[in-house]
Amino acid sequence: MILFLYNTLRRFALTLCGTVALLGCESNPIGDDDITGGRLTVRGEVVVSGGSDEDVLVWLEDFDLSTRTDAAGDFSITIPPADVQSAQGGVTGGFKLYFYLGNFRLESKSVLVQNGEFVYSEGALDEAGALRQPVHMIPLLEIKTVVLPDTIFIGESVVFSTRTFLSTGERDTVDIYFPRDLNGRINPMIFREVNSNGVYVFDGTTVGVAEPDTIRITNLSPKEIVLVTRASTNDLPLGTYEAIPYLFIVSEEIPSGLLEHVGADRLELGAGYLDNPFVRDLSPLHVLEAVVEGS
Repeated sequence: MILFLYNTLRRFALTLCGTVALLGCESNPIGDDDITGGRLTVRGEVVVSGGSDEDVLVWLEDFDLSTRTDAAGDFSITIPPADVQSAQGGVTGGFKLYFYLGNFRLESKSVLVQNGEFVYSEGALDEAGALRQPVHMIPLLEIKTVVLPDTIFIGESVVFSTRTFLSTGERDTVDIYFPRDLNGRINPMIFREVNSNGVYVFDGTTVGVAEPDTIRITNLSPKEIVLVTRASTNDLPLGTYEAIPYLFIVSEEIPSGLLEHVGADRLELGAGYLDNPFVRDLSPLHVLEAVVEGS
């Protein structure tokens, strides 16, 4: 509701400014806040160890605002003006800014808000409202998936295996949820076409001893999960694919409000799951035109 009122009033203010452009308009006609931002914005940089700096989810608790980092790892979050933050006006207190990747350590920074504005030059923020230091994201679980064979041809009925290697750091212990039966899909594996983002789900058969749905990974006990999938390439159009295992780290320290900002369908076995920000090492599967003899 706060954001709805804020956006409505902001649109009105900008329209009003446009009508008096000849006189200049640097203040907000509906309040005391500078419409260019004032001290309502925090920004910063995120560095991802071993992966792209893009797509890290950044969430500001209580204000319940989120964004994702761009290709350079940069982000900014702007809170509503003080007069629409609460019935009493601008809020005051300390708040956490969280940084989330699905298989990395959850990071956070503390920021101060006083009378509805960020307190610059205090705590994690410099005098311009930027984080003093980049946020470094450290891997908690390494995910590597290999598909064999890595090239198949249209019209073939094939059997291929997906080998998922799960490992963690020297002092880490990680529990992961890797379901064997998900809404009637047995040992499912997601295939995403890298150019069109088309998504296809295939069932598989576990090779060797079946693991439980929740698996513990330590540095002394990494896991390799091998699934055998039978498919017709008529089910996969021409293209290059990545095989993506459906899994989550089991953790009670991740705020539920943060997870809601991943996406409404984040648990869906399909495109919705791919909204979850992960860093994975995925080998490609190529689907090619069939070779015609004598051509």
